[in-house]
Amino acid sequence: MKKKSKLLVKFSLLAAILVIMIYMIALQVQISVLQQERDELLEITDNYKTSISDMEHELLLPKEEYIAKYAREILGFYKYSDIIFKQKNE
Repeated sequence: MKKKSKLLVKFSLLAAILVIMIYMIALQVQISVLQQERDELLEITDNYKTSISDMEHELLLPKEEYIAKYAREILGFYKYSDIIFKQKNE
């Protein structure tokens, strides 16, 4: 009877250790997934921060400079004094 109870105790301890190890592995997987998500979100927030700082810089430009910058970058217009380099497409 004592041998059966000792065997049962050893088996239950082994089962508990196995369950704890499986749980720890699952937690490690969750931690790695959350760290990847955190890194992606940090990259997105950095992109937003740089775009916000660019927008704040544009807001501080005088009206004429802002219009000229918008016309060049968005609309594709150029001043008569601008030098334009064209690249051959191969």
